[in-house]
Amino acid sequence: MALYRQTCGSDLRARIVKDGAYEPGFAPPIDQVLLQIFHAVDQRATLTAMANIVKDAHATGAVKGKRFEDFFPFESGSIDPETGLPVPGPGYRVEQFVPITPIYSS
Repeated sequence: MALYRQTCGSDLRARIVKDGAYEPGFAPPIDQVLLQIFHAVDQRATLTAMANIVKDAHATGAVKGKRFEDFFPFESGSIDPETGLPVPGPGYRVEQFVPITPIYSS
């Protein structure tokens, strides 16, 4: 929702009632775009579930004034190719980073 606001300039809103009947969803074409994005994560995702999440997020103020980077702060960061250490994006710093050896199980 924060990414939508940053890229489109308006809040993502879900309609809960369509033609007088309870039918949570979104206006086309965003409905199909959202479904494609969420189906990449979970094939069971439905427009109804997403509409309810959006409605609840607005009701609780969970995303009010938030930016995409508030939820994904490393989005603008990178990995130093020489050291393999994280390089945070503008406005962030790494306080402590201790790489660990991966544990492989056979």
